[in-house]
Amino acid sequence: MTADTKLEVERQRKTADMLVSCHARLRDQFAFHARVIDLFLLLASLLIVSLTFAADDVLEWLPISSRLGIGILAIGVTFGSLAAALLDWKASSARHDRAAQAYAAAKSALTLVGDSSTSDEVARALELYEEAGRYSVPIPEGSFARLKSEHRIKLLISRMLDKNPAAPVWLMRLRLRWGHSRRFWKAEEPEI
Repeated sequence: MTADTKLEVERQRKTADMLVSCHARLRDQFAFHARVIDLFLLLASLLIVSLTFAADDVLEWLPISSRLGIGILAIGVTFGSLAAALLDWKASSARHDRAAQAYAAAKSALTLVGDSSTSDEVARALELYEEAGRYSVPIPEGSFARLKSEHRIKLLISRMLDKNPAAPVWLMRLRLRWGHSRRFWKAEEPEI
């Protein structure tokens, strides 16, 4: 394996590692949003049903009329259902999950490539990375910088945990943010 091929394999392995983190984070975010809206719809639907069958004397404690309250909840459920259908966070979560799995497989194959690897093994590992890029959902442009930052912080925290396993992760994250922000503001010109 040539020096250029080694550099390219390592570059693609690092990129695949970052893309696994990015897609996994997006998967988790979309899954969380889907769960929140599902729970809202479930709770609001249960309230509508319970208020519909409640006796009139039980409904007197409501600050507004029971018909108005049920109507407002029904509008909320309808709006939430339409929003869930239009945004389709579950499908977005599934797409990013498939992308994370594809890049994880590529990263694994690229990690196994070594000096003793045949040219076919190297080519297959590089092809897995290309396939992951070709068939995966793209990362939204507006989210990329934030996700890349989160990935880099994750790598730094991982190294810090090796040396300080009992330290709280939130404190490590705070220390990293504070130190890097101070260094950035002290620089005469931002590093590029």
